[in-house]
Amino acid sequence: SSGGRNAKMGSYIGEGLSFSEAKKTKMQNVTVEGADLASEIGKKVNEDFDEKKLPLMLGMINAIVDDKKLELNWEAFR
Repeated sequence: SSGGRNAKMGSYIGEGLSFSEAKKTKMQNVTVEGADLASEIGKKVNEDFDEKKLPLMLGMINAIVDDKKLELNWEAFR
C-alpha cells in the first residue's frame, strides 16, 4: 500500500488529475487493478453504502468511474 500501483494512482487522483489524465501522463503502460475493480463495483457500492460513512472510498470510486477530478464532501468526515 505504500507505493504500489493503486497507491500511485490514488496519489495522482488526490493531486487533482482525473483517472484518464493520470493514466495517460503518469502510468501509461501500467495496469491498475483497483481502477478495474472500481469500474466493476462502482454502481453497486453507490447503491449500498452511505457517503456519510465512507466518503473517501465513494469519492475515489466515483472519480475513477466518472473519470473526473476527485470531489470530496468534507462535511461527511465529521
